[in-house]
Amino acid sequence: MDLQEFEAYYREEVAEILNQLQSVITLSNEVEGKASDIGRSIQSLSHVVETFITEQKQQT
Repeated sequence: MDLQEFEAYYREEVAEILNQLQSVITLSNEVEGKASDIGRSIQSLSHVVETFITEQKQQT
């Protein structure tokens, strides 16, 4: 492998690694968004259940 081949190889590998890193960052952001959505859903469900339980206790 001569210097030009090595340089081309190096640049291609770095570009590929950076593309992979960008993909991981994008996926990480998506996972973080989904985790936040799930957290809000759990809080909302918990509120509904607590309200229902309180109402049921008051009726008895």
